[in-house]
Amino acid sequence: MTHDSDDHGDPREALELARMRAQLEDLLDEHDRQDERFGANALAAVGELTAAIGSPAALAACLTTSLRRWAGPHGGVGDVAPWWPTVLPDDAPPKLLCAALAAVDRVGAGLHEVVAAAVRGALLLRLGANAVALPHLAAAAASVDCAPEALVDRIVAAARAGDRAQAQRALASLRARAQAATHAASLRWRRCLQLATAVLGPGRPLTPRRFVSA
Repeated sequence: MTHDSDDHGDPREALELARMRAQLEDLLDEHDRQDERFGANALAAVGELTAAIGSPAALAACLTTSLRRWAGPHGGVGDVAPWWPTVLPDDAPPKLLCAALAAVDRVGAGLHEVVAAAVRGALLLRLGANAVALPHLAAAAASVDCAPEALVDRIVAAARAGDRAQAQRALASLRARAQAATHAASLRWRRCLQLATAVLGPGRPLTPRRFVSA
């Protein structure tokens, strides 16, 4: 019955989120050697998503809680790993990405404005809204507080939108910042520079999937 289906969740949604769990576990395997904090965040997210399967309200709540915890007292600024939905591949369920966008609105002032712009841009990019994502990512990139992953997303968004000149300028900016990065952060910046360079290489697919699988 419909009522029973509502109580126990839509099986299609459960399959989507189960696939999301598998992707997050892959993401954890990829990143845990690079950044232990990222691994811990991804592991917590896997558990939250498992608990949220079949309940849109629970999914919305877990994403909001996850974002607040990730942002912490400084609004997400600083040497912190990316919030996990912002580094998912293109085929992540749109329902999850939209719920993550809604979480940004709920957290509101709890996010630093640069971080909010970067997160919105990353999620919109993964939803295929390249032209809408680009101003958010460009605004984030203009700040010294911008994370390198957001700069990669800006390059992807510009290239997808057909503005290869802007993408090349953004790549030059990323290269300069990578060269100026402190020793502790240099590995993260170099890795992002490598991925961004690959994105603009001949015959490369313009997809954030390369960010999480490279």
